[in-house]
Order: sequence, then C-alpha cells, then structure tokens
Amino acid sequence: MSNVKKLAVAGLGATVLAGVTLLAMQDATPQPDVVLIVLDTVRSDYLSLCGEARPTSPNLEAFAQTASWTCGAVAPGSWTLPSHASFFTGMTPLEHGAHEITSGVKDFSGSSSRSRPLKKKGGPPTLAQQLGRRGYHTVALSGNPVVSESMGLTRGFDETTVAEKFGRLAEDDLIDAVTASLTSAPADEPLFLFVNIAEAHQRWEQVPANMGWAEAGDRALLKYAKLKENDPWRQYVEGQLSAEEQAAFDADIDSLYAYNTWRADQTLGRVLAALEESGRCGEDCRVVITSDHGEMLGEHGLLDHGHYVWESNVRVPLLVRGADLPEGPINALHAFHLARDGALPAALTPPVVMSWPHVRRCYMTRGEAFCATSAALWDGNDKLIWTLEAKAVEPRIMRFDLSIDPDEETPLSAEGHPRLSELLELAAAVQADAGEEDEVDQSVTEALRAAGYLE
Repeated sequence: MSNVKKLAVAGLGATVLAGVTLLAMQDATPQPDVVLIVLDTVRSDYLSLCGEARPTSPNLEAFAQTASWTCGAVAPGSWTLPSHASFFTGMTPLEHGAHEITSGVKDFSGSSSRSRPLKKKGGPPTLAQQLGRRGYHTVALSGNPVVSESMGLTRGFDETTVAEKFGRLAEDDLIDAVTASLTSAPADEPLFLFVNIAEAHQRWEQVPANMGWAEAGDRALLKYAKLKENDPWRQYVEGQLSAEEQAAFDADIDSLYAYNTWRADQTLGRVLAALEESGRCGEDCRVVITSDHGEMLGEHGLLDHGHYVWESNVRVPLLVRGADLPEGPINALHAFHLARDGALPAALTPPVVMSWPHVRRCYMTRGEAFCATSAALWDGNDKLIWTLEAKAVEPRIMRFDLSIDPDEETPLSAEGHPRLSELLELAAAVQADAGEEDEVDQSVTEALRAAGYLE
C-alpha cells in the first residue's frame, strides 16, 4: 500500500555555523510561504495516485511529479480532532490530549461521547503561533466544522473561516475564500495558509450520470441517519441486511466515496491553481498535503470513521514539495515539521494510533460497534493491535503482516513479538488518558453536532 517517489533536495545539513544562531539565520533569510492542505477523510487506497484503477486523483498525481510522496503514511488520530491537533502541534494524541474521552459517562444512551479540545490556554504552541512569531501572516480555511475555535484548533491564526456545517465551505465557496485570502494577505509578510478540503467527508453528493467510471445509482445524497433503526447504517453495522442488500449497499457507498474523493481532488487542483495564479507560492513555497483519516466502507462490518485503528481508517497519503520522505510507514503528524521547518526531525515519531469508544453509537448498535478502546503500532509492514471491546473481559492482541494481508483479515499470534511490551504500555496509556472528569464544554458539543459526530 506504500509507494514513495523521491527528489534530490538540497538540505541544510548538520553543519553549525560558528557564532550564528538559528534565529539570526531566519532573520537574515527570506522565509518561504507555507501551505498545509488536509484532504479530509481521504484514505490512500482510493487514490489513483496510490493504485486505485479509477481516476480519482489526477491533481494529486500532477502535484506528485514535483514532490516527495508516500501512500503509506499513518494518520496520527482516528478522526478529525486528534489528527488536526497533531498536525498543529507535532504531538501524538496522548501528548496533546485532544480526543474522545469516556470517563464520567453514566448512561451509554446519552446524547454523545465526550471530547476534550486542544487546550486554549497554557497548551502547546501551535503551528500557527510558532510561524506567527516568525513574522508569518496566518490564515485557516476549513470545510470541516470541527477545525474550530471551540476545539482549540484555530489558536494562533490571524484569520479563520470555518464552515458551520459540511458543504458550507466547499468547491466554489472554498476557492473564493482562498482567492480572497491570497489577495488580502500582506505582501511584505510570509504567508501560512491552512486549507481543509472536506468534499470526501459525509455528507456525500450524488454521482452524476456522466462520470463514466463511477456508477450513478439512485441515491441523491448519502448522510447516515444513525438514530433511525431502519437506516442502512444501523442495519449494516448490526448485521440486519440480507447478503443481497449488503452487496448493493457496498457497491453504492464504494461509488459514492470514490466520486467524492475525486471531488476533493478537483478542489485541490483549484486551490493549487489559485496559489500559482496569485504569485504568492513560488519555487521556494513549502507545500504539504495529507489527510486526517480514512473511511470504513464495510471492512470488518463497519461504516464511517473514528473509533477504529484498521488500515482503512488510518492509512493516508503524505506529499511534500521541497523535502524528502523515507521508505516505509511514516507518522503523518510530521506534516507539522515539514510545514514548520521544511524537513523531518532527526528523530521520527513512530506511527502509533489510538481510538476510544463512541458511547452513543455503541448503545445504538447494542454493543456491536463503536465500543472498543484500541491502540496500534507499526514496524514496517508488521502491525500490532491491542483492542478491548465493551463486552469483553480481556483485550484482544493481534498481529498482521500487511505485505501479505493488507485487508487485515487473518490475525497472527503476537506472542513473543519484540514490541509487544511497547504495545501493552501504549494500551495502558490509552486507557488511562480517557480518565478525566471535566465538565462537558457545550461549545465542543455543538461543534461536534454540526460536524455530524453527534446525533
């Protein structure tokens, strides 16, 4: 699932110039504009860049011709909040603390799981804050409502435009916002532009009849109605559909997701074109593109995203112009370092992902889905998973060789694995980190409801 293309890029090297501090070097050298683009909910294996037969990502492929790229990056979180907090801090979800928590939940039939935002005061300095201190004008444009002030994710941006609901800042509207920001940005200051492109996130638009490579189907728009017992989402994850009904739904969501991934790529192409036309993003411009998570499309009997550490939910692309990426899985949180420094850190943070239950959905599915606490780590194509279901007494530990089992269908024994103790330590930390008794922040709840994470 991984493909890496490298370009020879001249690095700064390890030479330290005597008597010259890094700050002085920064002051003396014009700083490049920085662009960080997140293709929300785009999993690697649905990109034609990464081997998908359908032409879902022509603009990403064009960008890759002048970039270093991999289809084997691992999202730092299983959904929007923890991953973006990692992109903005360079920290894992366990370090920055912005993620789903389950402590204090007395009634699993309640309206939501609880989420902890990135600290708005006293938290780690964000990418926008750090670049702002270097003199950058910082702009955030997000089609995902979770990337918001209430979540602590816009801290440090001089300008922010965030969709109130999905679909409110997409395609033409997003391009207009990008163009306006590029036009109004101070010409005498370097620019940091963050863009979240959310076309691949539900709700999914209908596949038009003239696409050719994607089946149009009968569904005008797909947005799961999880509270309704007869909704396909409920019937699917609870195993209520017949084999014929499930096959039809599988085909439907496959086409919808592929088409809306293509829509995200089309918007990406227009964003990149706007950058070029503005004259702001020249040869030295630092451009980083990645995704915050994937999407479950029936794998393991699951739909949607978040609350899983399966490959379909966490394997994402990572592309960068002006730096170099290594072979093998890489933690996508290093988009932070690539954007801030134009290079990876000397010590890479290994790919690890953790997820927590969604108590409301766990209740709705009668304990059949969204109920597990999980942790995973990678060593090349060797993957270890620790997971504890709500109904289980003991956790399950699985090992997968992704080179021969990319769909994670046949778990191997993890007994005696050299990194087993590391996995158990990670799992213990994941369990402990959900143990917080803070009051629910209503602004966080409303942001999650706008994004569709709460029913």
